[in-house]
Amino acid sequence: MPGDKFVNVESVGAVAIVEQATVGIKNSSFLHVDAARCLVRDSIGIQKNYDQNADDEAKNTQKSTYRACVLGALFTSVAFFEASINEVFLDAVDCMPENARKKNDTRVNVPVSQVGSYRDGALSSDVVKTMAQMWLQQQKVKSDLHDLPRLVPQLSGSYPNNIEKYWSAIDKYQLALFLNEKRPICKCNKKRKDVQTLIDFRNDLIHYKPGWSLSVPGGGALEPVDDKIAKTKSRVGTLIKSDTHRPPGGYPHEKELLDSAYPNSCLSAAFAKLALQSILQFDDEFSKRMRIDNAVTKFGLQQKMSEIPSLEGDTEGGTD
Repeated sequence: MPGDKFVNVESVGAVAIVEQATVGIKNSSFLHVDAARCLVRDSIGIQKNYDQNADDEAKNTQKSTYRACVLGALFTSVAFFEASINEVFLDAVDCMPENARKKNDTRVNVPVSQVGSYRDGALSSDVVKTMAQMWLQQQKVKSDLHDLPRLVPQLSGSYPNNIEKYWSAIDKYQLALFLNEKRPICKCNKKRKDVQTLIDFRNDLIHYKPGWSLSVPGGGALEPVDDKIAKTKSRVGTLIKSDTHRPPGGYPHEKELLDSAYPNSCLSAAFAKLALQSILQFDDEFSKRMRIDNAVTKFGLQQKMSEIPSLEGDTEGGTD
């Protein structure tokens, strides 16, 4: 509304009351990562406490709740990944003088050193200004930036001006690194590959197109016919196999809670935990290169993350 002002709320997740100001939650990425944490915790709890002697109705309720928690953990983990990089650019916008913004943007201007992502002067004022200008479409991403095709190969030499609307989240991370003269996170990097797998799996689920699956001789798992879905299934399977704590026969009660058909066959508590781990590991890698706080440190989540229970056979709790 006219006259509204937006200010930074550093007490993350809290709703602050400021005289003559309307305050929103600045760090929406916190809402996603904290939701993912809760959903991972709950999915593990359901699996560990699964009652195999319950009647069919009770078992179906357990399975439905379990699947909902795992799906929610995947969706909110990826949502955190996408929101987090947007906030890095929006923090840069917060440093812009009021007269350099759009007419209806009345956020309170703050010095670079006081904005969440850039505290302690990790990034130069000039770089922060360029990031803000690009986000506000005041400066084009020009084709003469010869490193961009290497850093962001998905763009194929065409750089849409509207970064917020048209650039993928991974492209935004690469651009932030490029502008700060930091090493890109290359496509062969395992953390990046794992995140891309989670994004593709999330997209397949949200934009799901019904298709046939082939039964495997001997009663094995059903295999999707569509090549693209089959490739995503294979990559998700590779991610699940990367769990070094996983017993040879899987975790207790896992098989009872899963279905044989993809994607339900992948939606386990172990996968939910891996999804959150993978996203946070990428966030940590990016933050180290940018010399800014990662999400766990920024939001003070160390204790809460350590309280995520371990799976049976998983000797460590938490997400590290």
